Amino acid sequence: MIRRPPRSTLFPYTTLFRSRIVAGLVIKYDISRPTARTIAAMVEEKIFSMGLSLVPASLIKQLVLGDAAVVLRAQRQLQTA
Repeated sequence: MIRRPPRSTLFPYTTLFRSRIVAGLVIKYDISRPTARTIAAMVEEKIFSMGLSLVPASLIKQLVLGDAAVVLRAQRQLQTA
């Protein structure tokens, strides 16, 4: 019996992922669309600068969460200043 490999957690990163990142941030974390676009652009820039052809889902998630924390913290500081 030939077994199919498990669903890979490696993805060929394309600009289509930017829209998935935006949608996920808006839906799951209730982040405004413009802020989510900024975060997705930051993540995309990092991924492209790494030169990876396949990107682990866990790396994308960590980059999104890290950049979201930075952007949201900066927004809070601007609001309280």
